Amino acid sequence: MLKFSQVHKKDIPFLAKIYANAYNKEWESWNTKKSKEIVMYRYKKIIKIKVMHDDQIVWAFFSDVKPLFFWNILNDGDVIIDPKYQKLWIGKQLFIYGIEYAIKKFHVVWWDFYTFKDSYQYNRYKRIGFSDSNKWI
Repeated sequence: MLKFSQVHKKDIPFLAKIYANAYNKEWESWNTKKSKEIVMYRYKKIIKIKVMHDDQIVWAFFSDVKPLFFWNILNDGDVIIDPKYQKLWIGKQLFIYGIEYAIKKFHVVWWDFYTFKDSYQYNRYKRIGFSDSNKWI
């Protein structure tokens, strides 16, 4: 059973470990020290949700919320998923939960993020249903 809650400071070391493992599994070479710095930075965000399965963190979502024109947008976000739970489409469902949480709690209408068109992230976001705006590319 999945349990949703807020990320706590004590979660940072474990999240750093799965963050490094996730990136190392795909294409990069990360160490836990560097990923811990990133997770500590992410921990300062307004939105910080984790998902537990069998008393272990399997997913986390971090993002700031900022005003833009007449609405709020997600900004400087990040998603962490344990490699053991990748490619099962659970990540997509959890990601949708995080977005719906932001919409409901902060009236968010947009996610502002940057990546390269030929990157792994861009292709992953396209696969799970995101679209891009040609105005911002």
